[in-house]
Amino acid sequence: MTKYGIIIDQLMDMCQMTEIKKLILLSPKQTSLSLHWRLFTWQFIHRSYVTPHKMELMFKKNIGCWRCDLSIKADWQHMFYECHLIKPYWDKINYFLQMVFNDKFQISKSIILFNAPVPDCVPRTKYVILWTLLAIARKNITSNWKSKASPTFKQFMNMVSAVSQLEMNTIKGRTERTTSLYVAWQKVTEILENNDCSRL
Repeated sequence: MTKYGIIIDQLMDMCQMTEIKKLILLSPKQTSLSLHWRLFTWQFIHRSYVTPHKMELMFKKNIGCWRCDLSIKADWQHMFYECHLIKPYWDKINYFLQMVFNDKFQISKSIILFNAPVPDCVPRTKYVILWTLLAIARKNITSNWKSKASPTFKQFMNMVSAVSQLEMNTIKGRTERTTSLYVAWQKVTEILENNDCSRL
């Protein structure tokens, strides 16, 4: 464990942090090998994006959801999970994650919004893969942030294809041996190349 990790563990023990809270706070640092995705996950965990509900509080007027046009409390949970135009997108992401990890994998509101708790069918060695794929899925939503158009699974797949190649190239640049992380990203690439998600 790094010195940073030891200090974080000590602070969390002092604050009587639960394992789930530890996962939530550590997940940004363990997302991807890229600082870009780590920063994005940190911003997401800390709710950095301005939602319609935040704008309502700032400007004292009813705004509602940009996507579904409903005059409701369009807060963080609605924009990333509860909007009826977003849920079909997450169903497709769930199918993809089942192919990557296990048929028993089931995406949940908490894993989408907080990165935890991680399902038992995902081994700890593959947390990085899961958190990176979730970051890509969320980034796809923020790329269409104020648009009425819902994020598409094809956009997600294109982003995964680019990121998986970068991750594998980074791993190869850091070490000559084939790591378990490299093998895991290879599996993701094979799923994309075999077009196993073509029906979605």
